Amino acid sequence: MLHRNIRMMGCTQMRVREESYNPQGGSMKPKKGETKRFVRSLIGTTNQRCIAWPYGKAGNGYGCIRVGKTQMTVARYVCMLVHGSPPPGPMHAAHSCGRGADGCVNPNHIRWASPQENGLDMVKHGSSRGARNGRARLMPVDVIFMRELWRNGWMFKDLAKLWGVHHNTSRLACIGESWGHLP
Repeated sequence: MLHRNIRMMGCTQMRVREESYNPQGGSMKPKKGETKRFVRSLIGTTNQRCIAWPYGKAGNGYGCIRVGKTQMTVARYVCMLVHGSPPPGPMHAAHSCGRGADGCVNPNHIRWASPQENGLDMVKHGSSRGARNGRARLMPVDVIFMRELWRNGWMFKDLAKLWGVHHNTSRLACIGESWGHLP
């Protein structure tokens, strides 16, 4: 059973699914400390397959966990436990398997990567955000081509007409405000 609540969290600001693993079926809230015990049990695993997060997930599919008063993605927490604090600058907990949005939390698949490296990985795995959004009107190849036309002098409103999107959508895509993970 799914319970939907709006929660403001550090890892996301979206709808959260309170969906927990229950071997007998059904849904239950994890007991205090259960999620952290599960994460600690992953450290040192030699398993090379994806390990799905069985507890609460954000609407984007990534597992979320509360560490102290901070809510974060489980992948980031696992990466911190295995690889230490993130290097300076904006760093993502990137998945080599391309299944982070499916809830993979295998420490062997998670590493620190720059937003650009993570974006290129997502394109390589076919898991780039925009393409996975069921309401997306643009695909990565469209955005790359749109940016090329824009660099050659096309106006946002003309690009928008060509792709059937709002002029602001084409502007945000071209300047990298949206689809920022693409080159």
